[in-house]
Amino acid sequence: MRADLITRRPMALSLVASAAALALAAGAAPALAAQAAGGPGIGIAVTDPQQRGSFTVGAWTDTPGATITKVSAVVRNGSTVVAEVPALAETTPGSGRYQVPADGKLKLTEDGGSIPELGRYAIDVTVDESNGTQVTRANAGTLDFTMRLQAKGLSSDRPTWETRGTTVKGTLVGIQPGSGDQVPLSGRAIDLGLGQHWGDTTPDPAGTVTTGADGAFSTVVPVNAYTYVMQLRHTMRENGVDDTLLAETSFGGPQTRRVDITATADKKRVLPGEKLTVSGRVTHQGAPVAGVPMVVDAAARKTTVTTDADGRFTAVLTPAAGASDYPSWSVRPDGLYEEGYTAGSLEVPREVTVRPSITLASNGTVTAKGTTRATHASGTYASEWQAIRLEYSGDKRTWKTLATSEVIIDTVNWNAFRLTARGGNGYYRVTTPTTGKFLGTASSPAPLSRISTRLTTANATPEPVKKGATLTVAATLTERSGSTWRPLAQHWATLSFLPKGSTKWSIAGHVRADAKGKAVMKVRAGADGYWRFTYTGSSRHYDAAGASDYVDVR
Repeated sequence: MRADLITRRPMALSLVASAAALALAAGAAPALAAQAAGGPGIGIAVTDPQQRGSFTVGAWTDTPGATITKVSAVVRNGSTVVAEVPALAETTPGSGRYQVPADGKLKLTEDGGSIPELGRYAIDVTVDESNGTQVTRANAGTLDFTMRLQAKGLSSDRPTWETRGTTVKGTLVGIQPGSGDQVPLSGRAIDLGLGQHWGDTTPDPAGTVTTGADGAFSTVVPVNAYTYVMQLRHTMRENGVDDTLLAETSFGGPQTRRVDITATADKKRVLPGEKLTVSGRVTHQGAPVAGVPMVVDAAARKTTVTTDADGRFTAVLTPAAGASDYPSWSVRPDGLYEEGYTAGSLEVPREVTVRPSITLASNGTVTAKGTTRATHASGTYASEWQAIRLEYSGDKRTWKTLATSEVIIDTVNWNAFRLTARGGNGYYRVTTPTTGKFLGTASSPAPLSRISTRLTTANATPEPVKKGATLTVAATLTERSGSTWRPLAQHWATLSFLPKGSTKWSIAGHVRADAKGKAVMKVRAGADGYWRFTYTGSSRHYDAAGASDYVDVR
């Protein structure tokens, strides 16, 4: 411990500190260096930041059976004592904290005190014990005997559409220590900031205002964003002031005016990638409103345009397909001082994907089956029953609908469909129409074809024939080759019989056509009826059926 920090008279040393003294010491730990082994201890003297003509210091004793009878202090400028405090008052009984009495605040000589001028002064603190021991801690702290900055009468009014800002005003003063007198501070620049809430640590800079001769200030601060608090900051380290002013005043939200918006869109349905033009006019009480930014929104796409001298605006934007289940366009002011709104319905159909498989059977039946789904947009869902069509074309230019059905199209699931129809050689595709929710689509044309075949009229001999006799039935199977027909060899033909008076054919057998396409089969004649050959086609050929031949069995 430095000898110049503390002076003490001889006293009995205590090796064991009392519990009470330890508790006090815990609240003033930095001051333990100012205490010898046992005996009184003195903490650090701290200036009251609000009333700078006062200070507080901790004091305690570890001497068994002893109590503190007095705590006093002197204020020095170097070696010159400028003020004495004969007795500091304990803040509350037993607290161990002592302060300048309320009626003994340190003041300037001009205010009836003893301190000649503002500044910083050393504080020496002395503690007297009941056993007669006295301890002094020199330089126990520094008295910050300077003025405190304050903005008196600080206010800011609510912005309006006429002012477009808030008027902030007040008076910058320095509060004299001890006396509390208010000294106007002139010619001081105060930094201004606009905050969104009390205590906003990142206010938007809003310029400065300079105090007049009487310390007063007043200025209009433009407000163009959603801010509600005016913040003031000024730091002064001269003329007896050593302080930073941080002050706030709330002006609330802006006072708006109602405007009338009329607008139209050039389309009711916008296909993906198409542009939408929204135009209109803004008025207030029938007069045009010029220079106001307007936000135009169409299916999650926004743009901002400014009204011209006649209050008119035009916006062009590309709506986003699938951004909403119920897309629309809307117009509203973007500024703080106007309010109004108008909107209109809009269709922005989602794109649809169709995955078909189309086949052409040997009997001429066309089957289209597959799945379909609409474009998925995150956070939205759409579902709707849609017509789905199977179409045919001979030239890929003119299309004819062969079959129609319905399928659920949504943005999550691949839903199945199936379509069938009679067809022939040509092109086939699957299509869906455009609706408010979904964009019409068509699959790629699928070319499908088979080779035409035919069977000549069956010839059953002999005719008439005796019952039980052998009957020979013959026909010729051919296929088309360009503009002519040629034998279709080695393909199987089926012989069928229809009894007289019946409607049900029965199969009599199968035979392979020879190299000339000739199909011949011998059967036993059993009853009157009709005989015919049919061909069930192949992976490349259509079916064929020959005309029947009636045989009279006797």
